[in-house]
Amino acid sequence: MSNERIDSHKQSQISSLPDEILQHILSFVSTKFAIRTSLLCSRWRHVWSNMPSLCFDNTTLKAASINKTLTFYTALKMMDFHLKTNSALNVPHIDKWIEFAMHCPGTWRICSLISVFFIIMIFQSSSTSIPLSSNST
Repeated sequence: MSNERIDSHKQSQISSLPDEILQHILSFVSTKFAIRTSLLCSRWRHVWSNMPSLCFDNTTLKAASINKTLTFYTALKMMDFHLKTNSALNVPHIDKWIEFAMHCPGTWRICSLISVFFIIMIFQSSSTSIPLSSNST
């Protein structure tokens, strides 16, 4: 059997798995990579959109890309939502993204990481002061 036929046979074996198994496999990689599998063939086109988890763990992702992904996400149940960003341009969107995850039925875990630099920047630009202890004089 030629290498080309073996590769084709392996691909057809993987593609013949039920969506739930493919989605479980894809849940171990970043959402960006999972979306790329939709280019493999028509069978994979929408598999990523029903994954039980979304992982935006790329600090260079732009808000438009995340918003587009959330628009096409159709899972009935979300297990995990992971967001990591250090882009100041994403800060205005974070509440909307977390709200999206909270409104998905069955969400078990939401993890949102924002670079400490931007948290400090937000507090410095805020006009309100936050007391560090309850024993202020």
